[in-house]
Amino acid sequence: MSFRTLNALRGQSAYEIPGMDQDLFAAHVDVSTKSPDDLIAEFEAVRNATNYLFKNVSEEESKRTVFVLGKHTSARALAFMMVGHVMHHVAVLKEKYL
Repeated sequence: MSFRTLNALRGQSAYEIPGMDQDLFAAHVDVSTKSPDDLIAEFEAVRNATNYLFKNVSEEESKRTVFVLGKHTSARALAFMMVGHVMHHVAVLKEKYL
């Protein structure tokens, strides 16, 4: 999502950004050697980088779009999707593990 957002913010709309297959991504990572603290630190690092990406985005820049999954999506919409995605995963963690 951050990659899509960066493309939108920088005006890259000449080609469609491909979707991602979360099952394929998950099948090619071994988290068995990572501690919960490592996973949390990795999440925080990615989240901090995403926050910096949006830190100085102007109103005008937030309206720029990228073509993904067959439609134009604004950087602003992607930001809301990222927040919602985190909320979804927190709910799953609470439901299944806490």
